[in-house]
Amino acid sequence: MTTRDDDHDHRIELEPSRTVRMNEEVDRRPRIPEPLPVRLIAISDVDLPAAQGQESHLDQFYVELLEFARCQQPNASEPIRVYQSDSHCLRLRLQEPVIHRQDYRPAVIQIRSLDEMQRKLVDRQIEHVRQKSVAVGYESLSLQDPAGNWLELVEAREVG
Repeated sequence: MTTRDDDHDHRIELEPSRTVRMNEEVDRRPRIPEPLPVRLIAISDVDLPAAQGQESHLDQFYVELLEFARCQQPNASEPIRVYQSDSHCLRLRLQEPVIHRQDYRPAVIQIRSLDEMQRKLVDRQIEHVRQKSVAVGYESLSLQDPAGNWLELVEAREVG
């Protein structure tokens, strides 16, 4: 009589482990937080102007889209919005709607992926320009935040 594979039970039973059980103690060492996925390419913290009343739009843009961490407002005489990157803080000084800019140089922000960010920008219908540089392999996304500040998003490069 021939048997088919379906007739046999192919389960494997494991024997109990003979090794010593590890101590299941809680690790009490301080945890090092994971680095933020965004870096502000600057020597120190960056200050930019923003109009009052745009706080929720700024939070959506910097926290939800670009993945900065929102910091509590320091005790300052003027209203300020602070966003933390892995390297520095971006401080937006909230002013009356008429804003005078000293220059139009973009703040450079390093992100994980230009392609992923471009998809997010298209989905949210945020105007942007993808730029290629004279330098080989250098690309960036140029756009304005809700306060009208120019930003240049560059992709993080692996070292190795």
